[in-house]
Amino acid sequence: MDDLQNFDFVERHPSPDDRRSRIAVLADAGRDALRDTDKASRRVTDDPLAPLGAEQRKAPHTLLLRVSDRDRG
Repeated sequence: MDDLQNFDFVERHPSPDDRRSRIAVLADAGRDALRDTDKASRRVTDDPLAPLGAEQRKAPHTLLLRVSDRDRG
């Protein structure tokens, strides 16, 4: 949490219910970073699959879900 605050991604505010507690709130810089990360992650998956149609994209997605479910069990 300290690192996130040092990067101005979060702000700490006093808790209205407990003066010993602090509440972490996402700051504007944190929202921007989260938005950028989300866009980048979509590019990582969308770019390689760009030549495929919607139906063809389902097959790799289904297979990856199957593999990830197996690793959980």
